[in-house]
Amino acid sequence: MSKATVLALRCTGIAGLGAIGFVGVYCLIKCGENDMKTVMMLVWLPVFAVIGMLTELGWSGALAKFGFMRSWVVKGILYIFLGTIAIGNQVYGWVVGVFMIAFGVVLLLLNFKFPHFLDDGEGDTAGTPTPAAAATAASGRT
Repeated sequence: MSKATVLALRCTGIAGLGAIGFVGVYCLIKCGENDMKTVMMLVWLPVFAVIGMLTELGWSGALAKFGFMRSWVVKGILYIFLGTIAIGNQVYGWVVGVFMIAFGVVLLLLNFKFPHFLDDGEGDTAGTPTPAAAATAASGRT
């Protein structure tokens, strides 16, 4: 997969996460009386949106805590999850929710097409020894 495709996917993810965060904040402010369950779901939308955007932008602090977000599968599942929360919150919630669900499905399908692909374009690091494990192996110690 080309770097231009990766950039397009990242930009689409950031735009979608921004829209999801906006839906959460806007519905909390403008949608009137909500029950506690709805309020909690709407609070989580901007929280997950900010975490997702920071990891998409490659911020090292976010990646240190949420390194699992490097995987297309995890991103796809997160986007589907956020889309299902947004659905049902006014018309824009439906629009953004359906978009995020569709984008999440696309990411999952891309994972099947390119199974050894991470968002950095350098391939899957699963099974790759850490630097400490590689140094231990090189020195002959177990």
